[in-house]
Amino acid sequence: IRIEVAFELYSDIWCPWVDGMIDEAYDSDKRFDNRALARVHTPRLNRVLAVARAATERLGGRWFLDRDPDNLRRDRAFMLSDAGVLVEADLPPEYRLNTGQKRRWEDYMAVHKAALAAVRAVRENPAAPRPELVFPADHPPGSGLARALDYYQIPWRVAAEE
Repeated sequence: IRIEVAFELYSDIWCPWVDGMIDEAYDSDKRFDNRALARVHTPRLNRVLAVARAATERLGGRWFLDRDPDNLRRDRAFMLSDAGVLVEADLPPEYRLNTGQKRRWEDYMAVHKAALAAVRAVRENPAAPRPELVFPADHPPGSGLARALDYYQIPWRVAAEE
C-alpha cells in the first residue's frame, strides 16, 4: 500500500520574503522583508512538519520537498527545504528589496497598457509600428514584460530618476 500526503501552502505569510502582490508598491522582481513576522509563527509550522516527517519515516515512508516546477514556485524555492520554511533564508541576488515606495499608478498603468497593446499588435502583424515605451523610473517593467518586449523587438527604456 502506498499513501501520499502533500502539504500545500497557498499563503506567503510563512515566508521570510514576500512579493506583496496586494501592496501598492508591488513589483514582481522585488521582495518585502517578512522575516520579523515569519520568525513568530513559522517555527510552529516547521514543528508540525517535523512531527509529520517523523511519523512518515517511522512508517517507512519517504519525505521530501517536491521540487517539480509544476508544483513549486521558482520564486519561493530558495526559502524551502525538506524540513520546511527557511525563516533566515537570504534574499537571492536576482531579487531586489522592495522598500515600499509607492508607484505612480497612472503613469505605470498607461505605459503598461501601451506595452501590452504593442506586443499584441506585433504578434498579430510583425510589420506593425514599434513605438518606444518609456517606463517610470520608480517602476520599470517586470521581468516577464521586459522579456516579451525584447522578444518582439519593441524598444523600451526606463525614464531617468526625477
